[in-house]
Amino acid sequence: MTLDEISTEVRGILRDPTVEASLTTWTNDIMLELATQFEIPLLRLRQPATLTTTTTDWLYDLSEATHVLGYEYHKRVWRITSSTQTTGFVLESDLQALDDADSTGYSTSHTDTGTSVQRVAVENGQLGIYPMASDTLNLFFYRKPWTVEDADDEPEVPDAGFHYSLLVPLLVLRGFRVYPELVSDNPNDNTRALTLWQSRKNSGLYGDGSSQGYIPWLQKQRGVHVRGPRLGSQLSGGATRRLW
Repeated sequence: MTLDEISTEVRGILRDPTVEASLTTWTNDIMLELATQFEIPLLRLRQPATLTTTTTDWLYDLSEATHVLGYEYHKRVWRITSSTQTTGFVLESDLQALDDADSTGYSTSHTDTGTSVQRVAVENGQLGIYPMASDTLNLFFYRKPWTVEDADDEPEVPDAGFHYSLLVPLLVLRGFRVYPELVSDNPNDNTRALTLWQSRKNSGLYGDGSSQGYIPWLQKQRGVHVRGPRLGSQLSGGATRRLW
């Protein structure tokens, strides 16, 4: 579905002109939240970004990596290579291991240098190297989804087959959260019933008897693992971390 088609669908459900100006922003917010919650195959880069290391620094912010196509680092470097480590480094998950390896021991600064990087550790959006060296690392990571702006733009996340079953319910629930007066208690107006859209959101995420949900679909993709808290529990779109 295009942004225009999605917006038309949500407008028809909420039937309030006050939501019009927010639909594009909400769509982009939800895309980024889904991309943060899940490891989405489409966002897993096969062409690396590069990060230049030096003999004076051992710790780098991964967002400093530059990609030739302009993709922006989002999360989880899943592979790192260099000219001397062409098959890839072992990705250690604790920067403490590099502190222990350096001759200074545990310290905020390191002293060991070399001709190339031999070890890497990735933790909380930072990359540590050992020893410090003038080198170029190739970083394969999950990028941020492209934002939608124009009427004919199509959201990348969730995947196209889940726009109607998941993205639309999440947008409707966002509208209910921001404008709670839109929720209808009238039994004859069940299209704006909170329970209906919570149920549709859950079906979009987990599936039901007639359709596959987004989470089971992702889990079937090769090499994809779902991490973190109860799935879908933080797809709120607001600082309150609620779904509606």
